[in-house]
Amino acid sequence: MSWCPIAPPLPVVLPANVFAQKTCENLKDLNLPNVTISSAVLVPEGPVTGVPGFSSPNTITPEHCAVQAIARPTSDSEIHFEVWLAIEKWNRKYEQWGNGGWAGSIMTAYLADAVRRGYVGAATDDGHKGIATDASWAIGHPEKTIDFAYRAVHLTSIYAHAIMQAFYSKHSPMMQRALHAQFLIYRSDKSANDLQQFRQHD
Repeated sequence: MSWCPIAPPLPVVLPANVFAQKTCENLKDLNLPNVTISSAVLVPEGPVTGVPGFSSPNTITPEHCAVQAIARPTSDSEIHFEVWLAIEKWNRKYEQWGNGGWAGSIMTAYLADAVRRGYVGAATDDGHKGIATDASWAIGHPEKTIDFAYRAVHLTSIYAHAIMQAFYSKHSPMMQRALHAQFLIYRSDKSANDLQQFRQHD
């Protein structure tokens, strides 16, 4: 009997975004307590419109995974938050944006800027929809007031890190290194110099 040698299979190299898209879409099935992930999509490079009422210009963002979710720690809670994850050149840092005034919106323009600089960006509406000068949502809603006071930003950070772990542990070996988390609260009285100082170690 003669043996016929079989050549080893040639390696198949797939582009990174193929793996990223599958992993990003799978984040919608991530099981987090009291959280519904409503959307997890791979967003191609393009502009993001600034938040109404703010002077931030449109920002061109690189390809990223955008996750939208709602946390309901109590029966009267409705905390919307978003996490944007860089596909390439993640700097292993986390940047979370807060709100001005009475909050009520997610600062997508600043999430776009975070991703453009290589950060994972996260933000929340602080538990309600509205404009920064209107606090009528708080009347008769003590749990929403607690969400606004601290719970929304706290839970956003916790859940965002869980999402980061799920995404990067599959997508890249970078997650095996220590995360350098940073938290930035945006206030209308903060200047561009403050932000530059915050990012001086980028």
